[in-house]
Amino acid sequence: MAQHLPELWDTAIDITRNIQSDSYRARALSEMAQHLPELWDSAIDITRNIQSDSYRASALRAMAQHLPEHLWDSAIDITRNIQDDSDRASTLSEVAQYLPEHLWGKTQEVIWNFSDRYYKASALSGYLPYLKKRVITLTKWSDVIDALAYQDRKQLLLNFSKLQPIIINLGDKETFMATLQVIDEIHKQWP
Repeated sequence: MAQHLPELWDTAIDITRNIQSDSYRARALSEMAQHLPELWDSAIDITRNIQSDSYRASALRAMAQHLPEHLWDSAIDITRNIQDDSDRASTLSEVAQYLPEHLWGKTQEVIWNFSDRYYKASALSGYLPYLKKRVITLTKWSDVIDALAYQDRKQLLLNFSKLQPIIINLGDKETFMATLQVIDEIHKQWP
């Protein structure tokens, strides 16, 4: 309703700020923010104050598609402070497609700080299709592969298909084919 009545925007954000349930507050933010760009600064502040990691992460993921560039630093900081590894990893992975490229370094710092390699791989998986846009050193490439190796085989193979362009960029098509052969050999030994 507020999207059609701009005079209600301030009231809508005040009502949202006062919702006691993290779940309902996150849902309201997700619904409102995509229609009311004037509320973005307030929406980020309200999101920061959601106590539940899960609902804070949910609100960030829902808002990412519409988030203005000037608020991405705040969104990354909010994500960094999500204590639950699973929620933080899924948020990082899902927002990758919307993240301004100049902030990838900041996001990568958050990813590399995961102590659990499974969640590091989970967070990193959202960025794999976009790695070809960035220059990646061989050392960092090794770190990427090492992190991804902590996923289950099915997820590793799905993620590996996303890596084709970067493998070809680092080597050539023969390098990619050789990599697939190694994976096939490992698969034969690890059913």
